[in-house]
Amino acid sequence: MSDETSYHLLHVLRMKPGTQVVLSDGLGTDYLAELCANTAFAIKSTSPCLTEPVTHITLYQALLKGDKMDLVIQKCVELGVFEIRPVQTERSVSRIKGKDSDAAKKTTRYQKISESAAGQSNRGRIPVIHPPVNFDAAVKSQMSGLTLLAYEREQSLTLKSALTDNPPSHINIWIGPEGGFSDDEASALLGAGAIPVTLGRRILRAETAAISAVAQIICLCEEA
Repeated sequence: MSDETSYHLLHVLRMKPGTQVVLSDGLGTDYLAELCANTAFAIKSTSPCLTEPVTHITLYQALLKGDKMDLVIQKCVELGVFEIRPVQTERSVSRIKGKDSDAAKKTTRYQKISESAAGQSNRGRIPVIHPPVNFDAAVKSQMSGLTLLAYEREQSLTLKSALTDNPPSHINIWIGPEGGFSDDEASALLGAGAIPVTLGRRILRAETAAISAVAQIICLCEEA
């Protein structure tokens, strides 16, 4: 248990000895624990966390400006995303600066947002927010499973249609920046096997598109 969590339980919630609480290791296991007189916790039992989706959703999110990236991470973690890979695309307003420390600072902040959102939504796992990378590196990092591209030029194939028959255990979903993916980027993703899908008849903001896509996938996989 982190010092921050311990402080919150003991000094903010003011738990008393004998109080029981469910703790999580952030890796999918819950622990029923009881506060002892010496402020330590005694583990009473363990059990698998039942709040985690069966389908692993990896969100490839183009870097967004301002606090929009923070919002996407927070809400998608609450909804059940497995991991998020921030990507610098051709039209990303937010850029990865030359210094490694810049990416490291972003990643640290993003991971703290993920941890907070996971705790708030009673997740059994803290999704990993990977360091931001450029587009080519992100394409090469794709995991196995079904890869979907939210693409404004696709008019007919919906997420529902793409996931109708036996949804896979791992789904990669790509969401572009404010200006969308460039033609070269879209071609590269399609060439790598991505399936273009529409998120609906309306054009969504980039941050809204990410949240909508993850919510739809969770719902369509009957894991809501």
